Amino acid sequence: MNTKERIEHYENLKSGRANWDTLWREVSTLCHPNYDDVFGTFTAGQKKGLSVFDGSPIHANVLLASALHGMLTNPASYWFGLKTGYREIDDQDDVRKWLQDSAYSIHDTLNSSNFQTEIIEVYLALGSIGTWVLYMDEDDERVVNFSARPIYQSQIAENKRGEVDEIYRTEKWTKKQLLDKWGKPKPKQPTEWIEKIERKKDTDEFEVLHSCYPRGGYKDKGLPSEFKFASCYDLVQEKLPIYESGFHEFPYAVPRWSKISGEKYGRSPAMNSLPDIKMLQAIMKTQIKGLQKTVDPPLLVADEGIIGQVKLTPGGTTYVRAGMQNPIVPLQTDSRVDYGFQALAELRTRIEKAFFIDQLQLKDGPQMTATEVQRRTEQQLRLMGPILGRLHHELIRPIVSRVFAIKLRKGLLPMPIPQILSKRKLQIQYSSQIAKAQRAGEADDITRGFGIMAPFLQAQPGLLDMFNGEMVVKRVARIMDWSEDLIRSKDEFEQIKAQKQQQMMQQQQMMQEQHEAQVTKDAGPVALEAARMGQEEMVGQ
Repeated sequence: MNTKERIEHYENLKSGRANWDTLWREVSTLCHPNYDDVFGTFTAGQKKGLSVFDGSPIHANVLLASALHGMLTNPASYWFGLKTGYREIDDQDDVRKWLQDSAYSIHDTLNSSNFQTEIIEVYLALGSIGTWVLYMDEDDERVVNFSARPIYQSQIAENKRGEVDEIYRTEKWTKKQLLDKWGKPKPKQPTEWIEKIERKKDTDEFEVLHSCYPRGGYKDKGLPSEFKFASCYDLVQEKLPIYESGFHEFPYAVPRWSKISGEKYGRSPAMNSLPDIKMLQAIMKTQIKGLQKTVDPPLLVADEGIIGQVKLTPGGTTYVRAGMQNPIVPLQTDSRVDYGFQALAELRTRIEKAFFIDQLQLKDGPQMTATEVQRRTEQQLRLMGPILGRLHHELIRPIVSRVFAIKLRKGLLPMPIPQILSKRKLQIQYSSQIAKAQRAGEADDITRGFGIMAPFLQAQPGLLDMFNGEMVVKRVARIMDWSEDLIRSKDEFEQIKAQKQQQMMQQQQMMQEQHEAQVTKDAGPVALEAARMGQEEMVGQ
């Protein structure tokens, strides 16, 4: 596509999104006021959230974002792994170690970058707006640099699999910023835009469109303008190209909380509970008025019974005409403010359920053991699993894949790479708390099965030979996602097993020799000779 086609495509995508913009503005205003600048009408430092009378939805969204951060991308734990998808390959010692070391390397890169500060912004947006954009750019110092970008500045398009593979995003750039970034164009890069803006002031702003979309007939090696995904910058108003480059892989992650068939943008928990949220604000506004009337009620004043103005300040003096009885009395309306508090409590409970707070927090109950707490926590996380499965596909996978590809090109992964992996695509194994909770059911089945069979195994110990103990241990270790450092390699295991068998044979031989020595000592040489002769006769017969 050329500049004109990219701008027209962007405008066409933008024209069909008016309803989403209105919905995002309404939801963000009530649930996440920091993101309510949908139409770009706010200035820096302007107060936000002035129309919010109850902060419960905002608090619920923050709790959900914090829970997602802890469950999916906790920096203190390894929340993903790598595998080929073929167990016979993944179980090879050199492959298994390289995959784990590579996953650890990616994890360390994420923690040393600005990933954690940007990902929380994505989680906050998912709970309120439902769709957000995370840009992942190569960086010489950090390897990769992350930037959470507002969805209302971007237009997206899906491929036939329903995956977002096109983004057209606009930003405001000053003349100085443009010249600092692209003022010295490389060969084959356009220069007409420089001549166009040279007479402008350094502080003048220009609308810049960044288009990222898949190319046809791309090359993995060569010039960036031939890579798989195009990266083009254009001046929108001037309709002039600025710079063209490319990416080896799609540099954006566009997670959506949930998506209805036929829609590109996601829907959020805040959208699902929007009627309750609006009702909560309306009742809270009325409740505030009722409380004000109760504490500071309106007054009934006799006509011409007051000289001057009624003084309502502490210690104020109000003059009344002589002979007037009860010239000033409060107006009692017999309003029931407590009814409003009951309605507010019910609405807050429904909103918390919409944001899954009831599933993310343990409910008050009788004292429980540590095992009971763990089981209940796992059960609650399993309920969240199907809901958050989309985030694994649209958020975690693009992040890990992008960082892996960058580190591989820069030669920053563990070396040497096993030969069997040279031409194989790797898969991501999710190891977050939610993924572990879902897999824990299989481990529970194994434990429960052995518990049921325990009486039979005690009565007939030979039945244990029916089970492959080595495979049971490997299966449980894989389910619980144990570190490979905790499991010996196959060669080490076989060597230790052979050493134990040799030690057992030596011990049996030593016991036999000790027994023969004891017999010789107790019976004497004659008895020993008779015993030997008896054995020879038996052999002869």
